[in-house]
Amino acid sequence: MAVIYRPKHERQIKPSDRYGRYNCGAVATAIAIDRATLGGVMVNGEDVRALTTEPVPDPASPGLNIPQLVEAAGDLHVVLTRVSGGTFTRLLDYLREGRGVSLSGEGAALGPNTCQPDFVGAHQIFLNNLSTDGTSILVYNPLCPTYRWLAVTTVRKYAERFGALHGGLAYAITRVTPLISKQIN
Repeated sequence: MAVIYRPKHERQIKPSDRYGRYNCGAVATAIAIDRATLGGVMVNGEDVRALTTEPVPDPASPGLNIPQLVEAAGDLHVVLTRVSGGTFTRLLDYLREGRGVSLSGEGAALGPNTCQPDFVGAHQIFLNNLSTDGTSILVYNPLCPTYRWLAVTTVRKYAERFGALHGGLAYAITRVTPLISKQIN
């Protein structure tokens, strides 16, 4: 049996990160970088934000956008490919190909899976892989204490609500990650 690499989970709100409340995109990108390099490049959200054109959050728009995040990954010699628009079905195809996806969405659409009561607004999560039966996605939400499986319908609602407000889906994909054989001892 083979599994796709599972990157280390990171939380965005922590005492050491003074911009943590705005760093969901930076954290999701750090997780994407870990996944794309199979642990070869380990950075955190603070490192990613420092590499962007906005190391200090802009009070008018404190979060980071996909182009900024893709560029920061590039500074680490990690290729993330920006995708704008398109369909959620195509996003699922990328997951089936073995790619990871850093996805912008509307946080409130995650319901209790926001891991922060009453959270609303734009948010960024990392999608590691699609289940074999295609009904759930392994999601790394920077607001949650660990990764978790969410229904595809929940992730679709999250992505499409954001897309409706911002002119289409917005995400970045990793390279195809090779399968790693599970070691049985």
